[in-house]
Amino acid sequence: MKGRFDRGRRRFIQQTLQGMGGFYALAHAGLMSKNVFAAQSSERTYLVNIQCGGGWDVHWFHDTFLPEHAQGFSDANVFPTQDPSTHEVIRWNDRYFTRRHTNDGYMPHPGNSDVVLGLGMKNVFDDSVGRDLLKNWICLWKGMDYDGGHVLGNRLLQHGSLTSYAITFSGLISEHLAKVQAPRALHYLQLTTTPDAFYSNWALAKGYQVPINIGDKSAFVDLTTPSSHDFQLASADDKIALDALAQSVQNLSGGVVQDRFDLRNSQNIVKSFLDSFQKALWVGTSNMATNPDFVTIWNGYKSTVTEYVNNLFGTGPNSSVFTSSNTSKPTADLNSGENPWYDINRHSANYGPTIDDLTFRFALAEYLIREDLTAVVDIPGISGDMHDAGDAGLVNETVTFACFRKLLENLKNGHVKNNASQSLLSRTTVVMWSEFNRAAPVSFSTNETLRGTNHGVSTSMILAGYGVPGGRVVGALKEGPSSPHYPWAQQLQRGYETGLPIDPKTGIPTQGGLQAHIKNVFPTMLTMFGVDIPANQITDATDVPAVRKG
Repeated sequence: MKGRFDRGRRRFIQQTLQGMGGFYALAHAGLMSKNVFAAQSSERTYLVNIQCGGGWDVHWFHDTFLPEHAQGFSDANVFPTQDPSTHEVIRWNDRYFTRRHTNDGYMPHPGNSDVVLGLGMKNVFDDSVGRDLLKNWICLWKGMDYDGGHVLGNRLLQHGSLTSYAITFSGLISEHLAKVQAPRALHYLQLTTTPDAFYSNWALAKGYQVPINIGDKSAFVDLTTPSSHDFQLASADDKIALDALAQSVQNLSGGVVQDRFDLRNSQNIVKSFLDSFQKALWVGTSNMATNPDFVTIWNGYKSTVTEYVNNLFGTGPNSSVFTSSNTSKPTADLNSGENPWYDINRHSANYGPTIDDLTFRFALAEYLIREDLTAVVDIPGISGDMHDAGDAGLVNETVTFACFRKLLENLKNGHVKNNASQSLLSRTTVVMWSEFNRAAPVSFSTNETLRGTNHGVSTSMILAGYGVPGGRVVGALKEGPSSPHYPWAQQLQRGYETGLPIDPKTGIPTQGGLQAHIKNVFPTMLTMFGVDIPANQITDATDVPAVRKG
């Protein structure tokens, strides 16, 4: 364990040195001006990238339809799935209209009357703050096709290519922000123990394309607590060595620079190195994990999760969401088991981190952005492979969406460091996605004791903040024959719940338009941040302007 944590500390130091070397090369190549350094304090931007592995039940959240628009469905075969399971029985007529599809369970989208949101979304966003976020800050991107299943679908979205031997959009944006805005002390974080846990691959990554991994609170404690491998200030020799090193760096920012460097850019390089050196010393001894501000933020996420889960699911045993005509609250007991979150984490390893870990990760991302200590954060959310444990999956999705809403709300109310007039959310892009939506029909185990959902035929993404056209809904799904929306869609040779073609500039479903694909995410995210696609990174997908400002 100690070796793994020490590797994390070494990776942190390595990034600092690589970044400063990069600054030196850029400046002397004439690629950096004083304006870049001026932007460090006033124009910092951030990215939070959240993946909900396992597919998400969009009928519970952001991509559903009214029961009357489903009239005309005959059986499950109108909802083709990517991997029909032999051990499950798909029911439609007598099992479809569960609590996931009831007229009193929907929330109309506050900015688009044609769009309805599911009961889970209503629970988390149906108040004045949530409606403001949906209307002014959040963009929903619906109806993207996808290739492959769990792992390939996730990697395809992030890497933009059928091969995972390519750089992720997080990595490329991280590198770009390090160049144009100067590196932060913990510049690119992936809140997992391994890249595979975030469905990413670092085979071709280098420098600031490679994240620092912090898997849990214990790893964060180790990174920010003095280590036995650090300078031991109790030792007179170590203290002399550290003071000498610090003085040498300090001297570089003074008169020595004027005598040795003629280029103003070179002076800026050394000033940036001094800043990074000081931040590195501070991070290693900061004890951030016990910082009162961080602890307060984390406790806020825990309280929010408890509130929303209890409001929607109750605190004791009840019947399933997936029971026909059920109106009661399903099981979500937060007070039993050796872990207070045990009951809603026990069903499958596919659900990802524990809820305690998840709230920690969201809180850490917010805290580090507030302090301008990071630029890019990858967070694995909790979703679920919900073939036959759907209720637990919906509870876990609710937890992830509650954390997502809390992050947006806090960033909106927070301000850019040293600029109280600018909202942090206006400078932070937050994206949340999964490799596919889960289908509308309910699937059952053969003895009908377990209920859930199968893989669907499209996927979706939620974006908010910097560069995002708030209030916009891009794309739509093919609904039932009785739906008044886009009657031309009934002529398409595509199954229900598949995505409709769109006008790529407006996002409005358009006959003969672009059929968006999960691969379109990669170039769209890079364009949003002004990053060119590397020449050696092959992609046949295009940017979708409707999903970004400008």
